[in-house]
Amino acid sequence: MRNYVRKTERVKAPSDVIDRAVAMVLDDGESCSSVAILFDIPRRSLTRYVEKKKKSGLEEQNMPNSVSPTHHGYSSGRQVFNKEDETVLADYLHRSADIYFGLSPIDVRKLAYLVAKKLNLKIPSSWTEKLAAGPDWFASFLKRHPTLAIRKPEATSLARTSSFNIHNCNLFFDNYQRVLVIVLRRLCSRPYVECKANFPQLKGQLAPAVG
Repeated sequence: MRNYVRKTERVKAPSDVIDRAVAMVLDDGESCSSVAILFDIPRRSLTRYVEKKKKSGLEEQNMPNSVSPTHHGYSSGRQVFNKEDETVLADYLHRSADIYFGLSPIDVRKLAYLVAKKLNLKIPSSWTEKLAAGPDWFASFLKRHPTLAIRKPEATSLARTSSFNIHNCNLFFDNYQRVLVIVLRRLCSRPYVECKANFPQLKGQLAPAVG
């Protein structure tokens, strides 16, 4: 699973401190260098915030009714699915696992792509190229839904696959039913005390479990 590790120390100052520093530059006429030293903010970062504030001020003059919230630093990655859509997808994966039809990681990524296309959501170009969601989305999806257990399936031998058919399944359950009938008859034909005392011997006569 991929984990993002911060590589720089940028945008460590709180937003209110950055707003005060920008106000000193724009309103009080202080230089970016002196204000950056005063508030311990990188000068290039403060200059960028000042230019961004100037640009947003011009946009507000052109569109007085618009309100643009102030944001500093990095923006979080845009999610393809909203919370409700992801909950529906997670519930489907839970139900699939409950009926022993769990999906592999690549199957989940393909399913996410199909769901996004069905809902006409905006998706990255890499999803369209590979017809599947990316590994970063899958890792983040599992972090947001830790109750899901999606792993790579183990390989199944050809002999085991070919032996799992309707005929062999019917034979297994027929034999299982006959064994149950024999055991129940033995138990019901003996007194309770004798049955309880001989139960370990009776248990030893049964076929061992295949592990």
